[in-house]
Amino acid sequence: MLRILIADDDTDTCRYIQRHLSMEADLSTKIEQVDVAHDRDTALELMQQNPYALLILDLWMPDHDGNVDREAGMKILEEARNLVPQPETILITGHSSLDSVLRASGLGILDYVLRPIDYGHLISIVRQGLEKFAFHTEIETHDITFDADAFIGVSESMMQLMKEVGQIAHTNADVLLFGESGTGKDMLARAIHRNSPRKGKPFVPVNCSAIPAELIESELFGIEGRVATAVDARAGKFMEADGGTLFLDEIGELSLTVQPKLLRALDTKEIQRVGGGTKQVDVRIIAATNRDLRMAVGEKVFRADLYFRLSGVSIHLPPLRERREDIPPLADHFLNRYRQEFKKRFIAGFAQDVWDLLNSHLWPGNVRELERVIKYAVTTCNRRQITRGNLPMDFSDASQAVSSKDPTIAQLLQIADLRKSVAQFERIFIEHHLQKNDWNVKQTAAQLGIARQVLHRKIKHYGLHRHSVTNR
Repeated sequence: MLRILIADDDTDTCRYIQRHLSMEADLSTKIEQVDVAHDRDTALELMQQNPYALLILDLWMPDHDGNVDREAGMKILEEARNLVPQPETILITGHSSLDSVLRASGLGILDYVLRPIDYGHLISIVRQGLEKFAFHTEIETHDITFDADAFIGVSESMMQLMKEVGQIAHTNADVLLFGESGTGKDMLARAIHRNSPRKGKPFVPVNCSAIPAELIESELFGIEGRVATAVDARAGKFMEADGGTLFLDEIGELSLTVQPKLLRALDTKEIQRVGGGTKQVDVRIIAATNRDLRMAVGEKVFRADLYFRLSGVSIHLPPLRERREDIPPLADHFLNRYRQEFKKRFIAGFAQDVWDLLNSHLWPGNVRELERVIKYAVTTCNRRQITRGNLPMDFSDASQAVSSKDPTIAQLLQIADLRKSVAQFERIFIEHHLQKNDWNVKQTAAQLGIARQVLHRKIKHYGLHRHSVTNR
């Protein structure tokens, strides 16, 4: 017979979990006792006195004296690691950051449950946990610590992202990160490295789109001094990252001439220096892109074999518009950061109409754009509340531009032909981003995840123009 401990300061939550467990006939035959603790210290005491098969823990709980401890769940998890046998653990949380959730993942938790609790889902996880415990399945444990503010979110998509990263970080597998600009791919790559077996070795970032095509090979693989008398021998980024991690940002912009050489380096762990011989390297690759690489393969601007080699372990970073539950905690986080940095602690929050704008905006620049908007608002605010007048002009203009297109979207829905409707939307979409970027074609192409030449063709195809096109 198995024993369960529920540690949560909410008495109703504990009672509901006990009730649902008692209603499951198959579980009632396996569970001998369900104990309850409403504070951190009681939970720790019960764990020392009783062998538990499963722990159901809240992240935030008070101690014996009623003082809220935001690390209570983590402390209980850390203690549970020393128990033999080690219990399976389910975490209940309404407050989440990459720091706490990934640390919990590294301490061997079974799964997460967000508030408000879906009790049917919770019971299915309990079943899984008891089965794992019964068959003595050991969950590999690792001490994982991330920057406290690296990622913040309470949405289901962010919880799933955190879980994936927790499983991948402590391996040596190459990783492909894909997501729109501003979603945090660089920050996530650094977090994976810091929590990998290579954390004591170099982390070397390379922006593949920022290096001219004729120089990228020598930048990556190095160059012998005798190739050109004006150029000294160069180790190259692979050699700089030897033993550590090489972060290839904007991998979708890598030229076709270099792609087969990168594939060979990945497969053989051997590089060919420009004008020199081969060298063995021990490098973990984390690549990132905001492009659809499958489409790039179809357009024959990215090799299929390299795509399949990179995408074996891939992580998708969701855009902010698809996880709107995360906008309030992110906005509050950036507000707290910048009101302290700019010594404006008198700012208490946002006016309701500002909240309405933040929650309805499409956020094409994702979290990076949200941070920029909040930072600007804090610098211009001299009152207790941030109002619309404190927001950047281009942010307000962009919101109005999106709103003004609503009738056009409604008209698109009336078009019966799918291809015509898609073409019309693509024209509106491209024109909007060109205007937003002051017709900077290079910047717009990078944001949209397409090659600059492709964007030029679409501008010509749709007849888009302005009096003076800036191609910077």
